Amino acid sequence: MKIIHPFIFYSVKFAGGTSDLMYKIAKAQTDAGNQVEIWTGDYNIDMDLVGNSSFKVKIFRSFFDKFGLSIMPYLPIYALLKLKKTDIIHFHVIRTWQNMILYIVARIKGIKYVVDAHGAVPIHKKKRFLKLFFDFVFGNNLIKNASSIIAESAVGVDEYVEAYSFLEKNDIDILSPPFDVSEYKDLEKKYEHNFREKFNINKEDFVITFLGRIHEIKGIDILIKFFNETLHIIPNGKLVIIGGDDGHLNVCKEIINNLKIQDKVIFCGFMSGDEKNECLANSNVVAQLSRFEQGAWAPIEAVLCGTPIIVSSQTGAGEDVRRLNAGHTVSIEIADEFINAIKEINSDQLQARKRALEVREFIIKNMSFDARVNEYLSLYYK
Repeated sequence: MKIIHPFIFYSVKFAGGTSDLMYKIAKAQTDAGNQVEIWTGDYNIDMDLVGNSSFKVKIFRSFFDKFGLSIMPYLPIYALLKLKKTDIIHFHVIRTWQNMILYIVARIKGIKYVVDAHGAVPIHKKKRFLKLFFDFVFGNNLIKNASSIIAESAVGVDEYVEAYSFLEKNDIDILSPPFDVSEYKDLEKKYEHNFREKFNINKEDFVITFLGRIHEIKGIDILIKFFNETLHIIPNGKLVIIGGDDGHLNVCKEIINNLKIQDKVIFCGFMSGDEKNECLANSNVVAQLSRFEQGAWAPIEAVLCGTPIIVSSQTGAGEDVRRLNAGHTVSIEIADEFINAIKEINSDQLQARKRALEVREFIIKNMSFDARVNEYLSLYYK
């Protein structure tokens, strides 16, 4: 089977979880014997990731990316020449110029496709008019004519139904993302160098870590405020933030300055691989208080490192964590539930880590890409 994965960005550092998941799906599908291609733009592309890809990565010259358009002039011609009726297109997110062009070509050629929104369905305040206009012109038809619409959780299903009134819940396939467990199978080999020494964190300090893009939807501003509330019960607390700025860093720093906790918060920037995992493994808890989140990718990475987690309850991430009994889910409206979760983890850290390690073993055995790659292929064949 030939599978095309189009997405406007191909860089985990720049674009975060969607690029990462797309790469891992494509890799697993290639390993399973399929012919897989990623079609992407050249804006902020990670050429190291391209070089490490075991499948074809077709790169298009992209324009106006800083304005949120990502227009690829050569894409229509290339798609008309190269796409065949036997191909499957796996669309990632919805409202992109790239998807609009490929949707038109797919309809002309009778090519089947699936839509996988990765949490990009809700129409928030930012660019609201443009998103509504896109849906009116193309997005509604893109959804209506899809062979499969993929949500990663029940929360994702609700988001689709709310945004597209013609959909029913049973129109949508729930497929939670598999997890890449290959780099987590041997915990002992990864932590020869302690990140606490690098960032001048004492061994006795209670470290709460966030992993992800520094973006408003990730709720880092909420986490900072809640962390400040915990300092009266854990005065040796430190908040570590791992991730690149995606437009919200200055807001976070302003909150930190107003609370006068500059000495308690550490921004580490983007991390990946062993460096990231070392940080996760040496944290006391990893917290993700996102306003919107399709799945618990970053928190599950922490669990795979044997670290307890706390996530926001109203998200798809919270749904994942509850289903796996992988950690605490808390409200982002008030700090009490977060504080109580920190108290519980701090009071018995050995038990908290034991719980994480038990879930880790379950995920490695049952939820890896190797174990679940056929779930995507079954959707395509359907």
